[in-house]
Amino acid sequence: MSMFHGGYPGLAIGDFVEPPAVTGADHTLSAYVPDGAPWGTRTDVVYVTPRQDTARAYAAMYPDGALYRVEPVDVVGPDPDAPDEAVMCRRARVVEVVRERVVFAHRTPESWMRMLTT
Repeated sequence: MSMFHGGYPGLAIGDFVEPPAVTGADHTLSAYVPDGAPWGTRTDVVYVTPRQDTARAYAAMYPDGALYRVEPVDVVGPDPDAPDEAVMCRRARVVEVVRERVVFAHRTPESWMRMLTT
């Protein structure tokens, strides 16, 4: 089964998608989670999903984010907030750059969150 990740642009086939705790990335879902929210995100793992449309929505977090088909490395387990939608892994290897640039017309945190829940 193909797995996808949407996020930081500029990766090439063979590169690794690393967690924000390793890269220092600040454009993450955890940056938008309000204090006290019943769900959260970890910064020590990479989230991947079999749903290309879901990964594409995550690519919107970055200015001109990219969509990748990836191979998970060292799977930690299912995403507790979306166990049927995503898994967490220590890192993921890029096997295809599906879209080098994903652009959405409305890139507010609120519109981005709506894309993920529809």
